[in-house]
Formats: sequence, C-alpha cells, structure tokens
Amino acid sequence: MSRTILVVDDELSMTHMLNLILRKKGFEVLVTTDPLQVEGILDTTTPDLIILDYMMPGLDGIRLCRRIRDRLDTRQTPIFMLSALSDVQVIRDSRAAGADEYFTKDELATRMMHEINRRIPPASAM
Repeated sequence: MSRTILVVDDELSMTHMLNLILRKKGFEVLVTTDPLQVEGILDTTTPDLIILDYMMPGLDGIRLCRRIRDRLDTRQTPIFMLSALSDVQVIRDSRAAGADEYFTKDELATRMMHEINRRIPPASAM
C-alpha cells in the first residue's frame, strides 16, 4: 500500500529536500511549487498527508489549508504547516485554518518526521 504525501512549497530547494527525505523513508511524494495547482492535484489523488508552506505567492498556506479542509475528500487528511516563522499568532492562525501540526523549517529532520510516522504507519507495519 502506497503512503503518499503532497508537498506544497514555492521554494524549489525546500521541495527538493523534502522529496529526498520522504522518498528515502519510503513515501510516495507529490510536489508542487504552485499553490494554485493543489486543487487540480486533489481532483485526481487523495494523499495520506499534506505539507503546506505558510508563505507562498498567489495563495498563502492559510487560505489553501481552508480550501483543502472545505473539500469532502480531504476534510480528514492530516495537514502540516511549515514555515521559517515561529510566531505564536502564526501558529494559532494555522491551527484555526485546519492545520493539524505546525513546524518551523529547522524542525524538519526531527519533530516533523516523528509526526509523519505517527500519522502514517511505516509500510512494514501495514
């Protein structure tokens, strides 16, 4: 059974790094740098988890998170918000929009991977 994560971040270096880390851990990874493409992606596939960047041009992570939560097919999909900011209000806004977790970009290798594995069991456990 495939474990799919959708990564949405306008920074190519960040999407590349997340793609490498997650694939190495055995996940199938869908990546887009354009938040406006997300709804089209979700029309064809339902990921097991979605990682959104907080600050993106055109459609920020908060508004995109709300749109994802408004869809019946992704209403229960875990959403992780990712940002360089550690501001308490940003974290509150992310949670209010429907994000399940909020991570600063320096927490990628530790806390975020722990939460991903907690929400999507390793393939060997399935």
